[in-house]
Amino acid sequence: MGNLNNRKVKNLLILFTLIFIISCGNDTVVNNNGGNPTADFDIYLYKQKEHPLKYSTYTIKLDGTGYKLFNDSLIVSSRSKQNRILLCKIDTNMMAISAIYYAETNGTNITKIPTGNYETDYFDLSPDAEKFLFTSGYNATLSIMNINGSGYVLLSDRIMNAAYIPKFSPSGDLIAYLETPQGLTTGLYITNISGTYKKLLKDSINISEGFNLDWSPDCKKIVFQSKVAAFDSRIYVVDTSGNNLTELTGGFEAAWSPSGNKICFARQVLNVHDIYTMNSNGTDITNITNTPSLYEGNPLWSSDGTKILYSSQDLYHPSYYSVYDMNTNSSRIIADSVNGAIWK
Repeated sequence: MGNLNNRKVKNLLILFTLIFIISCGNDTVVNNNGGNPTADFDIYLYKQKEHPLKYSTYTIKLDGTGYKLFNDSLIVSSRSKQNRILLCKIDTNMMAISAIYYAETNGTNITKIPTGNYETDYFDLSPDAEKFLFTSGYNATLSIMNINGSGYVLLSDRIMNAAYIPKFSPSGDLIAYLETPQGLTTGLYITNISGTYKKLLKDSINISEGFNLDWSPDCKKIVFQSKVAAFDSRIYVVDTSGNNLTELTGGFEAAWSPSGNKICFARQVLNVHDIYTMNSNGTDITNITNTPSLYEGNPLWSSDGTKILYSSQDLYHPSYYSVYDMNTNSSRIIADSVNGAIWK
């Protein structure tokens, strides 16, 4: 949680491992805690401070300027949707999420979400910014709730080893996730937000590190991965009808571009980890980083689909984040010595 490992440098999802219990306190609104809210930035960064041990969020512009403190005790954990973001507070003694908040994109009007005693590993904001899904690896549950704390629905209690995977569809009415029914193999499912509809799209999925799934922008397909052998994960696409399963290539962390014509992903070849792009049908595979001495991962598309934010790390130094420009086919470093980053 917040620490780097030898398999991958996770983005904000690193924050949500080994969670035990949420403590909710009595406060429902908090101040910005030393930050300097502004609308003039492109990327949220988070850092871990050792003295005292805590996590803080910073913001920075795309050209690497304008670096400033955003919040000195909360982590921005979702991209902006309808001018709203989700944040969390980390209990640095237990290395666990102790509270979840929502706020405006610039950091104002921070409000605590009354989550009660629901245990939480990971959460995400719906496209309309009115609901959030959350998981508990401890209880193997996937749930959904309104951001005001009402309307709790348990969607699954069989998400063993898949706490960081569920994702809202772009339309917001469906959620894709992995489930392992008792005595059966792990499968890719979709469900609606009321839990009244459920469909198996693909069974016999083998979860690997760096697992990710993503919806196509038109909500008609899902890209995901499955391990076929040690250190060999393959990327697949399947229709939301459950038909037309297609293997695209080897890799992990696949993400669909906003236009739907490209997919970015990470791939390990021997001990080299690079970022690639390909057409959504698996053609025109291109290594966009090609740096044998670094581990690169966590590719995230910009909202206009022209740039990819990603992390780099060697064995001896903290990670840094760069942005690849699809138009110029070039990268530039945005910030170093950070634990994670996410687009505004």
